[in-house]
Amino acid sequence: MNAPIASVCHGVEIPARADCVRGRRMATVAKCRFDLEVCGGTFVNEPCVIDGNLVSGRTFHDNGHYVGAWIQILEEARRCHRPAELRQLPVRDYVRTHGESLIEDA
Repeated sequence: MNAPIASVCHGVEIPARADCVRGRRMATVAKCRFDLEVCGGTFVNEPCVIDGNLVSGRTFHDNGHYVGAWIQILEEARRCHRPAELRQLPVRDYVRTHGESLIEDA
């Protein structure tokens, strides 16, 4: 499954250990650059890096850059898993109507 993944700061350790960073570009705190690269990822010193289903940021100071991208990826993933007649609804309207969590079976 190509589920959405977000990582900030030291959070890169989790997808790195799960072998989800090989050949992928990611932002992380400089202290974790070595860990990312040793697991096959490419360090990018930017506030937001999007590589397919993977959204990453360096630190919480970059929230304004990566949170919007993360929400868009979540909305797209949700839209793809909804019944066809509901795919055009924004996620927030779908959640209000159906009472479901934004993150269901990640």
